[in-house]
Amino acid sequence: MNILSEKKNCKTILDDHNNVIKHYYDKLSYETEKNFYEKMNGKQYIPKLIDIADMKITIEYLGDNSLKKYLKNHSIPIDLAQQFYDIEIDMLNCGFYSPGEHGLGGKFTHAFVDETIKPFESGHIKIIDFDVMEDNITPQAVDAFKESINEKYAFLFNKNDKSLDELSQKLLMQGVEKKDIDAFIKQFK
Repeated sequence: MNILSEKKNCKTILDDHNNVIKHYYDKLSYETEKNFYEKMNGKQYIPKLIDIADMKITIEYLGDNSLKKYLKNHSIPIDLAQQFYDIEIDMLNCGFYSPGEHGLGGKFTHAFVDETIKPFESGHIKIIDFDVMEDNITPQAVDAFKESINEKYAFLFNKNDKSLDELSQKLLMQGVEKKDIDAFIKQFK
């Protein structure tokens, strides 16, 4: 067994069968993530759920190719923004909202790239860590969250320099090189 990470609410290990086991110390974090995996199991962008029991969640191992690592050696794939938009809208339509953790400009350490499918197409992104998800949100909140998601990705649908500028700053903070950001953003202008 290999410890992948240890935080105040959870220890994550890689077992001998190449599965990730998340041991929770915090009941709220466990219940939130458990609820998410139970409702979202089978979604293309979620790791396969293997087991849930006794404050533990076992999921498939995605390797160590986080989006953050991937972008150090590759340019930004053209459909990356669309994939994240689709993921955020789908999660919202299923009753979950991620407050900035997931999606384009979120924690790229929470997104993984499947490089086994060439070229980079939809379905290459899988995301993890759902213990901060908001669920059971009101219809009014869904509308507000959907509006904020649409604003964040406005550049996909129209020329919105403000959303592109905000995205550029978030990508820079994630360590993406400016030349790669410029080449990516040029596609939307």
